[in-house]
Amino acid sequence: MDKVALLQATSLFAGINAKDLEELAQTLIVRKFKARQLIFRQGDYGSTLYIVARGRVHIYLPASPDDLPLQTLEAGDYFGELALFDNIGST
Repeated sequence: MDKVALLQATSLFAGINAKDLEELAQTLIVRKFKARQLIFRQGDYGSTLYIVARGRVHIYLPASPDDLPLQTLEAGDYFGELALFDNIGST
């Protein structure tokens, strides 16, 4: 996986120069999740920014009666960023 290309395709990192993206890319940790695998629950302590590199991530509200996703994220989308800035649980 080209980590620099992933960062370049992510709007959060728009405008960051290539040298800084290369340095940031060295800190990325690739994690793979299976279909329907829980990544975290609302309210969990979070310290990770997730970037979707491939596939889709569905965001659900707890105990959603319709089992319909609140949001669907695709390659280049990200989530978990608020926990990095607010030092609060995941939203």
